[in-house]
Amino acid sequence: MVSEYQEHQYFRQLWLIALFALLLLANLYALVKQVFMDIPVGSNPAPDGAVLFSFFLFLLLFVLLLSAHLDLKIDKEGISFRYFPLLLCWRHYRWEDIEELEVKKIKPLRDMGGWGIRLVAGGGVAYTVRGNKVIRILLKNGKIRYLGISDDETVQQALQQFSPLKKRNPHT
Repeated sequence: MVSEYQEHQYFRQLWLIALFALLLLANLYALVKQVFMDIPVGSNPAPDGAVLFSFFLFLLLFVLLLSAHLDLKIDKEGISFRYFPLLLCWRHYRWEDIEELEVKKIKPLRDMGGWGIRLVAGGGVAYTVRGNKVIRILLKNGKIRYLGISDDETVQQALQQFSPLKKRNPHT
């Protein structure tokens, strides 16, 4: 028996990385041409300061995209997660504070409006990075949290090992 289950999910969708890389390259082109070569970009060029700001903004967004990830831990104390770099500190849900758990498949666009940190219609907050599987946590205070997972079977086994709660069937 393991002492805890851990999962780390990163934004590695090729289309998303390609989109941000393309935007960054377009900004780099404008920066080099206009600021360093002194050749205005377009018929109504932006000021050099705006071109410089735009490049560094997209560079920052690209770095944040590549470093952003969801960390999940399930152990004898409960369920913990963080969503770096937006939630630097771990959030902990102790078993005694959880009313109900459910591992389920979702349709991210329809059910949650996509991936990321989302307010969910019908209540709750979702923390997802990719995929279509979540742990739905109903807390005793009435709050609902959805945590994205990549391997529903392994998570289900970890919940069975560590949780004193009665679990609902996955994929419902």
